[in-house]
Amino acid sequence: MQTLSIIIISWNDCENLRRCLTSLYKSSHQNIHEIIVIDNGSLDKTATMMSANFPEVKLIINEHNKGITKARNQGVDASTGHFLLFLDSDIEVINLEKNLLSFMQNNDRIGILGCKLLNSDGTLQYSCRTFPTFSVLFNRMIGRESSNTVKKYLMESWDHESFQKVDWVMGACLLIRRETYKGINGFDEKYFYGYDDVDFCYRALCANWMCFYVPSSTLKHHYQRKSIKGGIKSKFWWYHLMSALRFLFKRLNF
Repeated sequence: MQTLSIIIISWNDCENLRRCLTSLYKSSHQNIHEIIVIDNGSLDKTATMMSANFPEVKLIINEHNKGITKARNQGVDASTGHFLLFLDSDIEVINLEKNLLSFMQNNDRIGILGCKLLNSDGTLQYSCRTFPTFSVLFNRMIGRESSNTVKKYLMESWDHESFQKVDWVMGACLLIRRETYKGINGFDEKYFYGYDDVDFCYRALCANWMCFYVPSSTLKHHYQRKSIKGGIKSKFWWYHLMSALRFLFKRLNF
């Protein structure tokens, strides 16, 4: 049987993590081999909550926040499944299709899958997109979300109800074939926050792997958008901007 390792990165997000894990167990996915949580230097009661409620989950505690990419690679190093499902701690599983892995098993060039994500209010979250450009970054920075450039980037003209090949899917829910992960040497650890998912999918594409969107599995993403809160006064805003620029300049050199 092809097995699934679920890797969740959490940072000061105890209650969302509790909801995420509870929803996972309710989904009763038959191929789940293990669940690994990387506590990325939390200062809340995450460790206490985990030991009291989910002692069977493999918990790895970092002394400080290593960033999303280092934590994800750390989770993979501790995993043994054939497939790797990365979830953000603010994900709530609504329906994780039992045959999700069959999409990859039936096509050995599909390396990445993303599921349908909803906002907290149940509306569609645009979780699969075209690769960003400098124009997309500029329009989003100045708040022109309604521009045609941004709409094309978010694939707004498509209803997101069909299985479709896409450029990239959000790291909030990212299913990866282990062979794909190993083939491109995992996540680029120079990304601390943001654009790590874009970069991973782009490098996978360059290595002839395909990325698909699967709407038959649905999850709620209680999106916290740390890069938006606080604006330019937030360190996460700067992390996100630096990551965006890193990807865009890196892509020019591929």
